[in-house]
Amino acid sequence: MHRLATIPHGQHFRFEGKLDTGKASHTLLRVRVKQSGSFPLLTCDSHSLVLGFDHCTWRHGRDVIELCAGLGALGQGAIASQFRPCIAVEWRPKLAELYKKNSEAEVIVGDISDFETIRKIHEKHSTSATITSGISCQPYSKLGDGKSGLDPRSQTLPATLAIAHYLRATAVVLECVEPASKDAYVQWHVSQFCQRTGFNRSEQVLHLHEVWPCRRSRWWCVC
Repeated sequence: MHRLATIPHGQHFRFEGKLDTGKASHTLLRVRVKQSGSFPLLTCDSHSLVLGFDHCTWRHGRDVIELCAGLGALGQGAIASQFRPCIAVEWRPKLAELYKKNSEAEVIVGDISDFETIRKIHEKHSTSATITSGISCQPYSKLGDGKSGLDPRSQTLPATLAIAHYLRATAVVLECVEPASKDAYVQWHVSQFCQRTGFNRSEQVLHLHEVWPCRRSRWWCVC
């Protein structure tokens, strides 16, 4: 039996189950409420996922877990900025294979909305890190379907933000097409994440045609 407090609101509760010793914090997924009230009791079962994390250091903040990794272009930019890509997650096997040829990071082929993928990430990197994600652009792009939150691919955004909380991220870097910066669905999810976790955000649209011989603008959001 353990006495714990939620992050970030500090609500105290009891937890019935096994925790790794010496950890600064834990993520409890798929646990059950055994007793409600002002001092609730949670318990785990065979479907629960309990992830332990060490105290975060400055070095951990420079480790990168790259979601929606594609061929790893964002990761290459991270390397140029003195960050170190450690884990990459990509659900398309061919792109995952291409990523492996361009980076020393460990590659996981999986869906970022799946708890099993979260477990695999934690198994390979059990400390805090910077989370990056090139979220799906089709729901917001002029050449895509433009259905915003009605497009199933838009789930890459809330899935990214959920992983950032579950894996105790120190920073989150989102990248997408320029229309995403004005999309109500995108703005709501980012605002809710910051409101509930205490993160701050900074946004910028970069016009790549100012430095490349091609026309392309991308939205970046750093939390």
